[in-house]
Amino acid sequence: MSDTVRAYLGMKDKVVGIKINPAEDGLHPKEPAWFCQLVKEAAVKGVEYVIDVTDLACPNADITLGFRQPKYVEIEPRIKEEVERVRIGKSEESDLVLLCLNAEQVMTLSIFLGGITSSCKGEMGVCGEAVAATYNQQKPHFTFLCNGARLMGGFKKNEILVAIPLPGFEQLNQRIENLTKTGGALCGCQVSDIPKEVVKAFSEAGFEKGADYFFGKIDEQQVRIYLNKDDTGRIRQITLYLPIKGEGVVPNPPFQAKVRGNWTDLYAVFDIDALGISLYTGKNMDTVFKALVNKAKGGKYGG
Repeated sequence: MSDTVRAYLGMKDKVVGIKINPAEDGLHPKEPAWFCQLVKEAAVKGVEYVIDVTDLACPNADITLGFRQPKYVEIEPRIKEEVERVRIGKSEESDLVLLCLNAEQVMTLSIFLGGITSSCKGEMGVCGEAVAATYNQQKPHFTFLCNGARLMGGFKKNEILVAIPLPGFEQLNQRIENLTKTGGALCGCQVSDIPKEVVKAFSEAGFEKGADYFFGKIDEQQVRIYLNKDDTGRIRQITLYLPIKGEGVVPNPPFQAKVRGNWTDLYAVFDIDALGISLYTGKNMDTVFKALVNKAKGGKYGG
C-alpha cells in the first residue's frame, strides 16, 4: 500500500505507521528523543522504534500520547486511554499512518479522501494534532506542525503532516490502484453544473461526462477534457489531458508532461475562442481535438 500511495503522490519520505500499545516490544532509541524527531527519522530512513515513556525527551508528548495523565491543566488533543508503548515504523497492522507532504500533495490527497477537516494551533503538531486527534476521532487530520517539529524534529518549513486511520489508508490505496489502471487524472473542478447543451455536444463528439471531466478516445488514445471557469463562472478555457502508460514521454509544446505513478500525463490549457470550437454546438470539436492529440504525441497518428 505504501509504495502505491507514495508513487502516485510523488512522496519523498516513507509512509510511517503508528501503533498504540503493540503486543510486541522492539528496538528503542539509543537515548531519549523528541517524538517528532523519531517520526521524521522513520520517514527518512525507514527505521522502526518501539518507545515507552522513558524514551521521550520532549515536553507534553508523554501526555498527548497517553503515557501519563495531566495533573494541573487539561491538554488536548491527547490519547486518554492508558498507553505503555508506541510503535513507530511499518504501516502494516498499525492504527494510523503519517504522510509528510507538500501543499500540492495534500490537495491531491484531499480529493481522494473526500476532504480533510482539521484544527491546527501550532502546538504539539505531530504527537497531538496528528496522532492523538486521528486516533481518538478515527478520521484524517492534517497539521501545519509546531516549532518543536521544525526545530527538533527536522521537518522543513514547506512540509505538512497528514494522519489517516489505517482503514482509510487501505481505501485510499484501493482508489489509487483503480484509478491508475485506467490512467485516470484528478481535478478539483465539477461538471455537474455544465449546461445541457455542452454535455450534448461532447456526447455527440464521442465523450462521456465524469465527475469532473469529459472522457473519451481519439484514435485509441484516452483523452480527458476539463472545462476551466474564470472568476465570473464563464468557461473560457479547456485543459486537455492524455494519460500515457509509462515514463520518458517527451511532449510537443505547448503540452507538458507530469509523471504520475506508472503513467505520464500530457496536458495543456487552451483558449476556447482561439481553437475555433463551440462547446454549445460542437462545431469543429472532432477535428480540433484530433489535431491536438496528434500534436501532443508528435503526429503519431499522422495529420
